[in-house]
Amino acid sequence: MEENENLEMSVQSVNNFVDNIKSGMKSNKEKTLITNIMDYKKIFNLETSIDNLLNDCENEIIEVKEILIKKYLKFLDEPEVDENGEIIKEAELTTSCVLIDTNEKAYATGSKMFTLDMLRYLDLLNEMNQIKNNTFEPFKIKIIKTKMSNSNNKRLAFEVL
Repeated sequence: MEENENLEMSVQSVNNFVDNIKSGMKSNKEKTLITNIMDYKKIFNLETSIDNLLNDCENEIIEVKEILIKKYLKFLDEPEVDENGEIIKEAELTTSCVLIDTNEKAYATGSKMFTLDMLRYLDLLNEMNQIKNNTFEPFKIKIIKTKMSNSNNKRLAFEVL
């Protein structure tokens, strides 16, 4: 019984430690994680270990089996206002997208437009009942760069094959 009490105290101590760290961290960010990866270790490791940057993979075909998308909403210290005092912007959205292929290679991008396109595609899969129990059949995409409207710049994108 004493051993169980020690274990309970250890867990409680760890929880208190984590709570103390969190309370000391001031953050003006909201983070959303969207993924079909159920292995928390894999998610953690993907934060530091990526095989390829999607910007370097133009014209490559990737068979996507897992996705990890992070959305950060960072609130500005002071909202941007127009000349009438109306709030124009009070937060900035940043995103990251990690794709894992059928060979367990990880591809990452910080492109907001690519990530939003992937979210739209996942939403479409969901609407068509192609996502069941947080899983889907692997799908192939081709990494492309498309010209942005009203600009000579190109953006990272993909075509579903």
